[in-house]
Amino acid sequence: MQGAILPVNSCPVAVSRKRSIMNDLPAFSEALPLSADSASRSQLVSRIDPVTLKLFIAVVEEASIARAAGREHITPSAVSKRLADLERIMHVPLLERHRRGVRPSKAGEALLRHSRRMLHDLEQLEVEMDEFAMPTHTARGLAVHCHR
Repeated sequence: MQGAILPVNSCPVAVSRKRSIMNDLPAFSEALPLSADSASRSQLVSRIDPVTLKLFIAVVEEASIARAAGREHITPSAVSKRLADLERIMHVPLLERHRRGVRPSKAGEALLRHSRRMLHDLEQLEVEMDEFAMPTHTARGLAVHCHR
C-alpha cells in the first residue's frame, strides 16, 4: 500500500505501509572495516547496529550462541561473527566462553544494560514516529492538510 492515495474527509492523503525502524537500519558492523587501527571508541556509535545488540542480548539470555541463533532465526556462525566484530570494536571481551555455554563478562554486563535501554528507546521512537505518520491523527497538534 506504499504511496497509495486514500480519501480522508474528501481530501486525498498519501499513506505508506508501516516499516520498522529496527529493520531499516543497516548493519554498520558489516559495512565498515574493523581493523584494530580504525576501530576506536570515538567511532562506536556509527559502528554498532541494533540487530547486533539484539543478538548479543539473545546470546546472554540464552547462555548459548546456538540457542540464541535459533531464537533469532540466524545461523550460529553469523552470530559468532557479529559477536567477534563487536568485541573487536569494543576492545574488550564481552562474553566468557565455557564448555556449557557463555555468560557476560563485566564489560558484557555493562553492554547488556545499555543495549536493552537503547533498543527500548528505539522501540519508543518507532511508536512515537508512528503517531506522527498516521494520516488522520490530530494529536500532538498535527492536522491533515489537503494539497490540491
